[in-house]
Amino acid sequence: MIERLLGTSMTAYRTEIQKRNAEVTDKFLLFGMVLSIMILAVQTVMRRESIIYTNVIMFAYFQILYIVRRVTSDKIRINGTVLLYMIQIPMVLFAILMGTVWDPGREAFTILVLLASFPLCILDKPYRLLLYILGSVAVFLVIDASVKTPELFHNDLNHIISSGLVSLATSMFVLRDRTESLRNYIAVRDQSQTDALTGIWNRSYGQSQIQDQLDNRIPGACILVDVDNFKHVNDVWGHIIGDDVLRQTAESLNDVFSDSIVCRYGGDEFVIYMNHADEEMVRTRMKQVSQRLEKKTGWKHLPVHIRLSTGCLIQDGSCASVFRLLSEADKALYTVKRTEKGTVHFRYLQRP
Repeated sequence: MIERLLGTSMTAYRTEIQKRNAEVTDKFLLFGMVLSIMILAVQTVMRRESIIYTNVIMFAYFQILYIVRRVTSDKIRINGTVLLYMIQIPMVLFAILMGTVWDPGREAFTILVLLASFPLCILDKPYRLLLYILGSVAVFLVIDASVKTPELFHNDLNHIISSGLVSLATSMFVLRDRTESLRNYIAVRDQSQTDALTGIWNRSYGQSQIQDQLDNRIPGACILVDVDNFKHVNDVWGHIIGDDVLRQTAESLNDVFSDSIVCRYGGDEFVIYMNHADEEMVRTRMKQVSQRLEKKTGWKHLPVHIRLSTGCLIQDGSCASVFRLLSEADKALYTVKRTEKGTVHFRYLQRP
C-alpha cells in the first residue's frame, strides 16, 4: 500500500511522464483560453459585469502563458510535471481568493470545480497529488474561516470536504488507469525499438535517432562495426555461441559508448553515432571495446576470439541524410575488410 502511494514503480517511467505532462500543459493552456472566452461571452450576454473581470484575468493568464510556452519550448527545458503544477497552482490560489477575500458574502464554488478537475490533468505519483489536493483544501479553509461568517464557513466546509473527497477518489482512479496505459505503451514501444537478441536499439530506431542528430546539424562520427569471421564462429561452435558473441559485443559497445547512439545494424554489424568525435576518441573507445571482449569468459572455455573491423565516417555537421552517412561509413568498413581486418579506417565528409 505504501509503495503504491509513493508511486515507486513510476520512477522507471519518469522521462515519459514528464513528456506527457508537457504535452498536457500545451493542451491545458489552449483549453483554458477557449473556456475563458466561452464563459466571458455568456456573462456578457447575461450582463453580469460584476464578475466579468475575473474571466478577463483568466483569459489573459492562459494567453500569456501559452505564448510564452510556444516561444520558449525549444529554448528552455522544464520538467513537464513541475511545469504543470506551476501553471495550475496560481489558478487554484486565484479561485480561492475569488471565493473568499473578493466575495466574502457568498458561498464559494469556483474553487470546488477547479479542485475536482485540475488534479485529473496531472500524471504524477499518488502522494504528490494527495498533498496537492489536501494543501488546496487547507489553504481555502484557513482563508475562508478568517473572512466569512460562521454560517457561510460551515456551508463552504461541507462543500469543500465533499469536493475534496470526490477529487481524491476520481484522481486516484484516473491515475491508476493512466499509469497502466503508460506501462503498456512503454512495453510495446520498447519492444518495437529494441533488438530482441542483443537488447540494444534496433536498426530502424537507431537510424531515426541518428537522423535527429543530423537534423540539428551536430557534427560527429558514424562508426560501423563488423565482427570478423562471424560465420566461422557459427559454423565451428554453433549458433548458441554465435548469439552469445553478438550479445557480448553489443554489451561492450553499449557500455563503452554509453554517451552515444548504439544499435544493431543487422547480422554481425553494429552502428554507433558519437557527437563531436575525432579519430583519437574513436580509436580509444574501440580499443576499450576490444579489451573488454578479450576478458569475456562467457563462451564455456572455448577458444573463441573476437576481433572487430571498424569503418568510421567523421562529418562536420553538413551531412543531412542518415542513409548517406551509413553509406560512407560502409565504404570505410569495406576498405578495412579488404585490406586489414581488425583495424579502424576513417573517411571524412566536410562542407565543400
